[in-house]
Amino acid sequence: MPVRQPLLVEVFVVIRNRYLSLSLSVIPLLIACVPPGADEIDDDEVAENDREYIIGGSPATSYPEAALVNMLSGGQIGSICSGAVIAPRVVLTAGHCVTGGWSGWQIIAPFSTHGQQGFKASSAATQYVSYGNSVNPNTADVGLVFTDKPMHLTSYPVVSKTSVADGSMLQNIGRINNGQASYSALFLGPQIAVKGGSWYGFPLSYTSTQKIQPGDSGGLVVGAGSHTIFAVNSGVGGGTQILARVDLVYNWINQQVMAHGGWGPNSGNPPPPNDPPADPPNDPPADPPNDPPADPPNDPPADPPNDPPGGGSEDGSAPEGIPGGSGCYGFVEICDANMYIWCTGGSNGSLYGKQCASCTETDPGYEAVASGCQ
Repeated sequence: MPVRQPLLVEVFVVIRNRYLSLSLSVIPLLIACVPPGADEIDDDEVAENDREYIIGGSPATSYPEAALVNMLSGGQIGSICSGAVIAPRVVLTAGHCVTGGWSGWQIIAPFSTHGQQGFKASSAATQYVSYGNSVNPNTADVGLVFTDKPMHLTSYPVVSKTSVADGSMLQNIGRINNGQASYSALFLGPQIAVKGGSWYGFPLSYTSTQKIQPGDSGGLVVGAGSHTIFAVNSGVGGGTQILARVDLVYNWINQQVMAHGGWGPNSGNPPPPNDPPADPPNDPPADPPNDPPADPPNDPPADPPNDPPGGGSEDGSAPEGIPGGSGCYGFVEICDANMYIWCTGGSNGSLYGKQCASCTETDPGYEAVASGCQ
């Protein structure tokens, strides 16, 4: 594994309207979120190899899912990130954008039909464990924000369940363009070739040449020209950017989405493998588990419960008779917990199919009755 050079975290504060870069001690990678007000960054205060932000980025107008994520503290914007609306009530962003004890979030999808309308979010979730101002390489820097009301889009992006090969071309989307932080738009960066981050000590991420900066954190990283999200912007430093993979936490994302209203229509996110497809509108309800199969079309209806069996022998050749007669056949049937003997043979047709004796199995005379129809 290559040795990473010590990188300095750049923290921007406002002092008399001037943005100062405070260099902290050795920290691996800078998380890419930024306090409000840092709308401009003086290139003189940024290392030479950190100047390649989303250079020449164009407004991401074809991405209605692209979102501005404003973190709130006491009702005021305390920091800013980027994100993506992946379901009516779920916004995908970076994990470090939802840690830190924020009182809430404001979500704006400027290129959707909602325009600059802000949606309040009071809750969020992540599996990410914060390292403060540096990116934790051991947990996925992926977070979800849950809006209080649904954000309806014409269509929703696909969250990838699979990884991309080294050398694949992806694109960053974020709210910083050429050093300018926007509160009303997001920008699509140039295509970048990515590779797995294990070589750099970040096995849960992709890496590439740096194109993002603080404020772009959580922005979607999509396949070139597509609406399939493969990662979110995570951190930067030393000319390298870290992009947190979503495929590695897809099952968790799916569980959270289903617990907060489900995937939206036209989302491209199919139901999980064990979820059966929905029945068509006119499909009758399924039979209960213990329901016997239906009779075939030509099967005669069953006899009512108190109907005696038919007379004669099973093949219909036995003559009709009377109880105790020479041609009397005993037919045993259990009905209502009693044992009945029916006359099914002999020469007297008037008793054909009539009850001629009854008893229960515990009756001492049962065997005699049953054996001779007496």
